Amino acid sequence: MDQISWSSPAPSFSDDESVDNRDEFPHERLAAQTQPPIAPHARTRGLRRPRTTDSRDFWYISEDRWQELLSDTGAASKIETAMGTLRRFDQAGRIMETAEGVLATEEYGNHKVCAYCKRGSRSGCNASLVTRPLTLEQRLEKLEVELKITKVNQQGLENELATTKQRLATEQAKLVKVGKELVIATQRIDSLEQAVHQGGLGSNFAAPGRPSKAIERADREPHSFSSLHADLRSLWDKYDQDTIQ
Repeated sequence: MDQISWSSPAPSFSDDESVDNRDEFPHERLAAQTQPPIAPHARTRGLRRPRTTDSRDFWYISEDRWQELLSDTGAASKIETAMGTLRRFDQAGRIMETAEGVLATEEYGNHKVCAYCKRGSRSGCNASLVTRPLTLEQRLEKLEVELKITKVNQQGLENELATTKQRLATEQAKLVKVGKELVIATQRIDSLEQAVHQGGLGSNFAAPGRPSKAIERADREPHSFSSLHADLRSLWDKYDQDTIQ
């Protein structure tokens, strides 16, 4: 009886026939490959690259680096990091520059102090401070600088207030003087009118049957009363104007 030979090789599976779990849902893998890359372009509307060209300025970022961050793709965490960097440089640029790229100034003409550290815009600082949160020491230094600026502004306001008080005191003294002159002039014209219309008493008037000295003076100077009245009116108008001012 012939002996059966088992020398033939055992059947084997090729690579094409092996089981691949990735092919279990081929339509999902195909959709992931054809999906366009996610970029932060749509979320960067309104962001503006700082205009400064001085690399020593802490808010400086080159055009190439800005475009690189704009076109950054990949994982969601990487895109969020790029967006955070873009927003921080945009904020720093808006604080330190005007829309035309000129250094922004405060109310009193001083350059704005760096919003992220103690240094001013001219001296510059490390650009990494834009992308890193402030430490406690840096926050304290920033508060100290802001306190100094507040004290300087307060001193300027106090000096301006003292100057205003002095000017008002001078104006008040002028008004008091004008008021006294007005009272004297009013009393003078009242006495003269009384002397003319009522005959008067004393040395200003003559014996019965003789015209008073005030009337004689009025006859010699027919325009004296009208002139005095005009002066009084001018003085009164001046007093009104000073009072209004």
